[in-house]
Amino acid sequence: MARVGDEPTGEERDAAKWSPSLIEADGVITGFDFADANKPSKNLLDTTLVKGDGPVVESGQTIAVNYLGQVYDAKAPFDESYSKDPTSFPIGVGQVVAGWDKALVGKTVGSRVILSIPPADGYGKEGNKSAGIKGTDTLFFVIDILAAA
Repeated sequence: MARVGDEPTGEERDAAKWSPSLIEADGVITGFDFADANKPSKNLLDTTLVKGDGPVVESGQTIAVNYLGQVYDAKAPFDESYSKDPTSFPIGVGQVVAGWDKALVGKTVGSRVILSIPPADGYGKEGNKSAGIKGTDTLFFVIDILAAA
């Protein structure tokens, strides 16, 4: 798998106005601050904080990522990999929530993106009870795309 490293590399960009701020401790992302973020949209939204300088992610590849997921207005994330090792997922083939498949295919390796995923592109009406996610919850993710193969 072609790796760019352990963190995003490329051109830094300003986040979209709808986007929550990232909370960091000692340079590690620990959550989202929704204080200045827009209320969730019914649409899948993405904003690129770092446009990676690696190859384009293609459907069917496996990507290595660091990520953090948090429900809109929740006090803490429901899942994250920044405190552990990066994790890998097949992308564009239905192995992750639809919002990831739709938004990450076409991004470049080395990118850091924030996604706002409405329920229809997240866990649907059933939600994900084991993660404490209701069927009406909008999911926010920050994702560092570290590699693709």
